[in-house]
Amino acid sequence: GIDGTYGAYYFLINSIRPSEDQRHIGVEFSTDGGSSYSLTRYEANTYANRDEGNTSHSLAQWTSENVEGATTLGKLTRQGNDADQNGSCELILPNPGNTTRHKVYFARGVGMTHDDFCMTDFVHGMVETTSAINAVRFKFESGNIVEGTFTMYGYKTS
Repeated sequence: GIDGTYGAYYFLINSIRPSEDQRHIGVEFSTDGGSSYSLTRYEANTYANRDEGNTSHSLAQWTSENVEGATTLGKLTRQGNDADQNGSCELILPNPGNTTRHKVYFARGVGMTHDDFCMTDFVHGMVETTSAINAVRFKFESGNIVEGTFTMYGYKTS
């Protein structure tokens, strides 16, 4: 459903949970309507966390991880699959229909990891294509999505 109608797309993912423990949520982009998702991406991920018992954290130690050509969107790192563990995140994809520039995206999220840490992530990235992006796919690096609500909004250009 991504086309030139909107100047930007906003994706909201609520209460997502993987079928397998300790999985990363990922996003992939396509220029051929979803027939393939093999576009090269570059992204940086900054995160902080605190454990459920409030005894351990890395709030003061922001870390950046650079990713090249991977499908993992570093938002819900090590996502847990216990009944009380879930995560929520958002992704903004500005100007996906542009055919002269590479595409950028911004994302942030929060989730409960497999080892009971609350993790907050901030991601920014670039898809190395000048073709229009017309499909987006979210998935865990392995296994299935047990539950979650996915909503897409379009920001109309004025």
